[in-house]
Amino acid sequence: MSATMRAARMHHVGEPMKIEDLPVPEPGRGDVRVAVHAVNIVPNLANILNMWTTWFPHSPLPTLPAIFGLDPAGVVEAVGEGVEGFEVGDRVYVNPGRSCGSCRSCRSDDSINCASYAFAGYFGFSPTALNLLDRYQGGLAEYMVAPAYSLVKLPDSLSFEAAARFGYLGTMYSALRKAGAGPGKTILVNGISGTLGIGAALLAPALGLTHVYGTGRDKGLLDQVGKLAGGRLRLHSSTTARSTSGSATRPTATAPTSTSTPSARAPRTRPSGRACGRWRAVASRSTSAPSPVICRSTSTG
Repeated sequence: MSATMRAARMHHVGEPMKIEDLPVPEPGRGDVRVAVHAVNIVPNLANILNMWTTWFPHSPLPTLPAIFGLDPAGVVEAVGEGVEGFEVGDRVYVNPGRSCGSCRSCRSDDSINCASYAFAGYFGFSPTALNLLDRYQGGLAEYMVAPAYSLVKLPDSLSFEAAARFGYLGTMYSALRKAGAGPGKTILVNGISGTLGIGAALLAPALGLTHVYGTGRDKGLLDQVGKLAGGRLRLHSSTTARSTSGSATRPTATAPTSTSTPSARAPRTRPSGRACGRWRAVASRSTSAPSPVICRSTSTG
């Protein structure tokens, strides 16, 4: 293989990325090299690249120039010393969560509360995350290095493009599970037309929720979201309230009052084993914003 690869790097906050030829990274102990086939691009990436250092100066970006790119998927191309359970040729999704492995939280199997926790190719949660951010670059490159603990094996029937959506779908699935979503319950999703909210529109009906309400600012987007669940969503914009069947609704009269909200830093499931059914092995993604999910029981007996 070539000793160089093409990658998109940002050199200065707010400036366009540059396509460059860089050395192909070598996996260290416990790491693998992945040939990237797909990577997730979400609207919030623009905020990270343009505004993050102003909004959250205590939460670092990787040292610039850097390769960004969240939720890559591809094929294991090289395996470092000490790696077990993965081999060259494996199709994988790469969980972006990185932790130090040695702090008290990591030793307690609570890696998301690691003092140096970071999303590779995105940002860190504390100043001490910088080493992990710099060691593990993002997926906007032909190749990337990742720790073996971050990999989820993919079946041949699942495309790389679909796998690159695991991060956000897995986040919403985790939130719904933590909220106790299921038959006999009602859910309200604030911002249902956003990246996470669309995951709720897909997953909440599949979990059997009795009533699914959603709010958003853009009625045109809400109309599109409403087509995802065959009339089972009741959607409300800032100017009008409509169900997906077109009839007027008053969600303020029926929205949940007793709530149970998942933690803003929900524990991740360490991504091992094969991806299947309900993304059991996919880690949840935390955000600094409150969870968009509110859930209550509507059962009476």
